[in-house]
Amino acid sequence: MKNFSMVALMVALASLAPSGCKRSPGKPRLGEVERLPRLETIVLGNPTKLEVVRSYTATVEALEKADVCAMVKGYIKELPPDLDIGRVVTKNELLLKLHVPDLEAERDNKKALVQQSEKAFVLAVQAVQVAEAEVKEAQAMLLRFDADVEYRKTQHARITKLAQGDALSQQQVDEAKLQLNSSQAALTAAKAQVVTKQNRHQAAVDETYVAEARHKVALSDLGRAEVQLEFANLRAPFNGIITKLWVNSGATIKDAGMPIFTLMRTDKVRVIIDVPERDVPYFQSGEQGNKVEFKVPALNDKITSAADKFSGKITKMSSALDPVTRTMRAEMHIDNAVGEVLGILKPQMTGTAFVTLAVRDAFTVPASALVRTGNKMDIFIVADPSGDPPRGTVKRLEVQVGLDDGLRVEVRSPGLKGTELVIVRGAGVLRSGDQVITVPAKAPD
Repeated sequence: MKNFSMVALMVALASLAPSGCKRSPGKPRLGEVERLPRLETIVLGNPTKLEVVRSYTATVEALEKADVCAMVKGYIKELPPDLDIGRVVTKNELLLKLHVPDLEAERDNKKALVQQSEKAFVLAVQAVQVAEAEVKEAQAMLLRFDADVEYRKTQHARITKLAQGDALSQQQVDEAKLQLNSSQAALTAAKAQVVTKQNRHQAAVDETYVAEARHKVALSDLGRAEVQLEFANLRAPFNGIITKLWVNSGATIKDAGMPIFTLMRTDKVRVIIDVPERDVPYFQSGEQGNKVEFKVPALNDKITSAADKFSGKITKMSSALDPVTRTMRAEMHIDNAVGEVLGILKPQMTGTAFVTLAVRDAFTVPASALVRTGNKMDIFIVADPSGDPPRGTVKRLEVQVGLDDGLRVEVRSPGLKGTELVIVRGAGVLRSGDQVITVPAKAPD
């Protein structure tokens, strides 16, 4: 019985031995299939909407802020009782007036100089009028002496003719000659007097110009004194609220640049964002500015609905990077109100700004599918998959990387069609031409 069992076993083993027939060349052995690596893949698919939103730490600042200074030295006799922190002020409202007796005395002195210069100008004008009258008088005298000379010339000629006929004596001729010489001398003196009077008139006219210039200088000095005195009147440069008071009653302002109080405008605020260099190319301002949603953890209990969120657009950006931090400043200006609650955002509050960098249709792959080779970025695809389970040949494809939302990355390449089977994990250990088995990628948790 035992021998029979051994014979049966040998027959069975013989039946399992190879018969010498060749296998079909297209069908791999089971062991060969088992040894191929199994890699998770996805179909690239059609371009899908990619919205990239980045979050940044943001700080609230007042739209306008000013440390109000007196710009002059003075003395605070008494602060108004309501001039303190929290006081709401309006533009150009007089808040405080410093006591500056030296500037007041200087202003009064300049006023007196202005009055003096005005009177000097009036006197100069009157002097011109007097000089004009004297010139006219001298010109009239010149005409008189000119006529007298003509008369004496005629008289001298007549007497000389009569003396030649022995009608008159030589003495009479001499007297006529002397009278003619006297008239000519008087005429010469009158001409000199006219010139003198004209020069005096011109001097009087010039004096009016000097008096007018002195008056303008006096007015300028008075204006300067009044401007300096006006610096002692502290007015609000814009609508806002006093956030800090630097002095008290009885304080002496020794430094003209010393702040008296700090004023902020908070009906609108700036949300300040420091943008890292890699995101700068995606930022725009104005009408085309990026959309922003701003959240402040400290206000979670105050803001309960979506309508109460702080949202807007990038209003302004510096368009230059800070050389130390390598960041660019961007701002969103928003109304400081939630519902009927005004001024809910306080300067220097911090929160998170969610900025939409870009929205567009693009081919995307998981970040794990990208492999960097030097300065190039590649993805690996499985070409010509067939069989069950599908297997194919690994192929390297160089791509350009675009937007990145943290999970998916935009890829661009002239050869992309959307039907590619992209390896999402394990591509870094493969080479082009390797045979692999593909399995569907697991959905992310």
